[in-house]
Amino acid sequence: MVDRFTDELLTPAETSSYLEIPYSTLTSWLNGKAAGAPLIHAVEPTRKRQLSIPFIAVA
Repeated sequence: MVDRFTDELLTPAETSSYLEIPYSTLTSWLNGKAAGAPLIHAVEPTRKRQLSIPFIAVA
């Protein structure tokens, strides 16, 4: 069964391309926090530039 919160779907680069937003904007959202919580839900990648964005973050 696929878990839409924890199963990685895209890399940050693929996500920015799919959503047609600048990569720098997406990375600032991934690293940013509001009230102590992340702005975008992401999963810790096992290696650099690997899948880390689950479906729920794209939706």
